[in-house]
Amino acid sequence: MTGSDVVNKLLEYSMMNPKKFSEKIGLLRPQAIYDIQNGKTKNISPSMADKIISVFPEIDRGWLLTGEGEMLRESHSTYPVGNAAVSADKSEMQQTQGSPAPTTENITNLIAITREAMAVIREQSAQMNRLITQIEESNSILKTTILGTYTGFPATPTDLGVKNPPPTKSMLK
Repeated sequence: MTGSDVVNKLLEYSMMNPKKFSEKIGLLRPQAIYDIQNGKTKNISPSMADKIISVFPEIDRGWLLTGEGEMLRESHSTYPVGNAAVSADKSEMQQTQGSPAPTTENITNLIAITREAMAVIREQSAQMNRLITQIEESNSILKTTILGTYTGFPATPTDLGVKNPPPTKSMLK
């Protein structure tokens, strides 16, 4: 597995884009992440691996540096929570919960389901934004028509097609 593959797996695992991921691990700019993704930098450096592990202790250091082996350390399981991951030692979970710890396969399945749900939510959000834009454009056209902003003067009832409009205040004087 190349350094680019490792970074892409990390981004997928963390459900973050390069910018958010770099912020999360304490990098000032995401350029180092982009350089690895694009192959300009071949692998994750030991110092970057340390930063990643400080935020994601369940990630295997050897895998980060070489791309070989498993991404998750054997003694840790990870539970996705919002846009973060909560890590717990398996033995601690068995003692505190009284049941076996989830398997990596189960966690992977949960992550996949969560990603699918997020994709649906993103698509629905994009659809809603398109509809909101259409409504705002329609409102703008209606406002322009009703208020007569094409001419710069407010529309009169007669302009709007009202026959025998009620007298205005100035007409009553």
